[in-house]
Amino acid sequence: MLTLIFNLLLINFFIVTIVDFSDFPDSAKKCITFILTKGKISTNKYRFHLVDCSYCITWWFSLIYILCIGQFCVPAVVLCIANALATSLMVPTINMVMDIYKTLINIV
Repeated sequence: MLTLIFNLLLINFFIVTIVDFSDFPDSAKKCITFILTKGKISTNKYRFHLVDCSYCITWWFSLIYILCIGQFCVPAVVLCIANALATSLMVPTINMVMDIYKTLINIV
């Protein structure tokens, strides 16, 4: 169970890093609308809940992960919910680590 928690936190960390610090959601929405409309529309003004925010992506990836490893049970689903809610704590932590890293680079 401890490895499951650790793996879910790693999923959360990587998703928050990719989604919140890049342009991934907007690019994914443009790509999805381009594919669905066969090239007629390419916009990011629609809401696709699977790729819309780091909360949603963390929830779905965590759920898919526990399904793939065969750990689908009520406690694992509760861990997925807690993992998705922990996304709001992950963003300031990553910002703090990035600031410390930038400060260390500027010192050296």
